[in-house]
Amino acid sequence: MQLEDGRSAWYDVVIYGGREYTGIDAIKWATEVQALGAAEILLTSKDRDGTTDGYGIPITKAVAEAVDLFLPELSITTFPT
Repeated sequence: MQLEDGRSAWYDVVIYGGREYTGIDAIKWATEVQALGAAEILLTSKDRDGTTDGYGIPITKAVAEAVDLFLPELSITTFPT
């Protein structure tokens, strides 16, 4: 995916508290779990956890645009248009 500053990024699904990378693209995984019947995704960004820098907006926006699921962080985050 393309970041706002023009750089490319790829988001990996991690497991075991972020200690093990799966090699699964996070946006693709979101669409797959929606197809499997998920009603909600609690999306976190490992590089933002505990930093008090806010949410990982690029990944949150990309997932929100890719699926029609409830993302709890979107209930308090808005994106400028």
